[in-house]
Amino acid sequence: GSFEDMDLICADNFARAAAKAQVKQIVYLGGLIPDEPNLSPHLRSRLEVEETLGSRGVPLTSLRAGIVVGPFGSSYRVFRTLVERVPVIPCPEWTKSLTQPVALDDVLALLRYCLEHPAPLSRNFDIGAPDVMTYRELLERTAEVLGLRRTFIDVPITGTVYWRWWLSGVTGTPRAMLAPLLESVRHTMVARDRRLQEMARVPGIPFEVAVRAALARE
Repeated sequence: GSFEDMDLICADNFARAAAKAQVKQIVYLGGLIPDEPNLSPHLRSRLEVEETLGSRGVPLTSLRAGIVVGPFGSSYRVFRTLVERVPVIPCPEWTKSLTQPVALDDVLALLRYCLEHPAPLSRNFDIGAPDVMTYRELLERTAEVLGLRRTFIDVPITGTVYWRWWLSGVTGTPRAMLAPLLESVRHTMVARDRRLQEMARVPGIPFEVAVRAALARE
């Protein structure tokens, strides 16, 4: 089966087991869900997993995040390794899409807050750093943190098929993981609000600070 099939089966098994064990709350870290039609398979799957986890009667608290910036994180590793290894970086059309990363330390703090403040009903929250940027700006700001001089060139290519092969070769990331991630970059991945962070008093670590922290830990 596809990753969507397997994730759905795992989510349903987990929800059934949680209901049988009388679990009081499920806390799920998923992906930002843009308010756009025709979601990519990856984002549709994140939403389907969320809905399935909450379908068996156990209250679900869902945290929706974009790129998590932390040591050895998969998406973070892709853009960091790209900037480290390629002096001239081509920027296709999808690098103009907006993204809102979030620091791993913020994610952990918010997960802990949800565990300490359970709710009787299901709920979902968007989370993110204070920074909203394009993917190109993300790469440029990463290069600045790394102290590397990089040249960024616009290329008039809209698809992602070529890029999954190229990025896999450059970063060593399996194409099976890159393909669904790249299909999602055409969407605007920005938090609608950050009310959970206001409640938890977790304003968000700035992007550059999060990258430096991840580099130090690695």
